[in-house]
Amino acid sequence: MQLGDLRFETATDDAREGRIFVTTSSSQRLFRVDLTRFASAIESEIEAHPIEGESGLPAVIKSATKELRDAYDIHLLEQLRAMLSPNLQAHLQDTVLANEIDSDTISGRIKRIDVDLCRLELKPILPPDVYSPLEEAKSTPLRDALKELYEKWL
Repeated sequence: MQLGDLRFETATDDAREGRIFVTTSSSQRLFRVDLTRFASAIESEIEAHPIEGESGLPAVIKSATKELRDAYDIHLLEQLRAMLSPNLQAHLQDTVLANEIDSDTISGRIKRIDVDLCRLELKPILPPDVYSPLEEAKSTPLRDALKELYEKWL
């Protein structure tokens, strides 16, 4: 990326949460990594990565699997009328084709998004005035946003 040396800054709110900010040497913030002991993903969609800690003691880092996609983010971006650039559209197509993801697989994943899954993953993190309409609509806006994003491959 030719950004020069990168800096990593940490910030901690309490014993359960922290952040790592990645910045350029000129202090331009590139992105933030949120660290927490709690997550809204289902256990089957979590991967464990054993590592050796700085002190030499073993540790396990858990992260969401690459299959875990946030339908709400796609829905939100759609509401904001965000459009995929041609470059991102090409990247999405490459991902679908490289992983040989067929229309049945895409349709199946979209169908998995239901009220129960949304209640588990979204209700704890969204304000009630944002979450309630999604539940009342039986998560249809989320499925519709995914169908629009993947319509080329359905």
